[in-house]
Amino acid sequence: MLTQDIVCRHAVGTIAEMRLHSGDVWLHAAPMFHLVDAFAVYAITAAGGTHVSQPVFDASTTLRLMQQEGVTVLNMAGTVTVSLSFIPRLVGGRCIH
Repeated sequence: MLTQDIVCRHAVGTIAEMRLHSGDVWLHAAPMFHLVDAFAVYAITAAGGTHVSQPVFDASTTLRLMQQEGVTVLNMAGTVTVSLSFIPRLVGGRCIH
């Protein structure tokens, strides 16, 4: 059973391991019920960071949000990471793939 104590200890451990701090901006690109992202709800809140939520995953929107919101940290499933690699993006004013 996940007790409040266990959830709090995990958040504190995550903050230490990931070196999260109040300046971090976490993008929730995965559904918050998904284990790949659920832990971050508590950890980034406890660190005093900022949450950015993406209601439905779309690779182009994810890249736009990362730039627009100044995202410093996120966690994604492998399939999501692969889908991002197929989206052209601007680097130094040029479109790269």
